Amino acid sequence: FVRNGGFVTCLDLKSGLKVYSQRIVGGGPYYASPITSDNKIFFASARGELTVVEVGDNPNQLATLNLGESIWATPAIVGHRLLVRSESSIWLFDLSVPTKR
Repeated sequence: FVRNGGFVTCLDLKSGLKVYSQRIVGGGPYYASPITSDNKIFFASARGELTVVEVGDNPNQLATLNLGESIWATPAIVGHRLLVRSESSIWLFDLSVPTKR
């Protein structure tokens, strides 16, 4: 989960124990829930930043994109596409395109 300030906490699904808790993403605030697909976690902030983090015990930020307008709603995954509703637009991102590191 993510909280304002960009602090991300990861818990082990079976044990509930904390795997890590550290600042990974932009400052927020965050109203949208993080979502996951293809071993990536997507975080959308009210500042309009969409951040992609690699799943794992050692989180690795893959990319951040500033959409230039607020994101209040949780993005949706449809097949290999990510739908993001911002303040005045709907964005469609193709997740089958490799992320640059």
